[in-house]
Amino acid sequence: MSPRGLFRAPALVPLSRDHHEALIQALWLRRRAGEAPAALAFLDFHRAELEGHMADEEDVVLPVADAVDPSGSARIREEHARLRALAAALQAAVGSGGDLAPTMEDLSRLLHDHVRYEEREFFMALQDALPADALAAMGTALEAHREARGVAASCAIRPR
Repeated sequence: MSPRGLFRAPALVPLSRDHHEALIQALWLRRRAGEAPAALAFLDFHRAELEGHMADEEDVVLPVADAVDPSGSARIREEHARLRALAAALQAAVGSGGDLAPTMEDLSRLLHDHVRYEEREFFMALQDALPADALAAMGTALEAHREARGVAASCAIRPR
């Protein structure tokens, strides 16, 4: 970890804020595993928020990160694919009346661990490796990507 702690470069702050909500969802999946209302709430979150967030990362952040951390980028892509597969499995279980608990527990664990990896390792390495101008350009591209999908800018933090 950086001597600055978990300082987040302004370009990545919107994604870190999204991660806060994802961690709340992971907690509710774990605490309410097996409950249909919690499964439905997660599926709504997945459609309305998480898919767009993952697209933000895949379309803007990961192409930049491939040059400085290809293994980290590959891990994130693979975990995104697993999150999508588990969400589809949860949707199927809800539709069939199957046991929701195992899939909800798997989703909770993966979502939690995925966010923690991005925040504590991947983003830290990315912001340490990229020059300030590259981070700023990525932040501008991320802002445009989020605006194109109807997400208002949420970052008012200025660089230190």
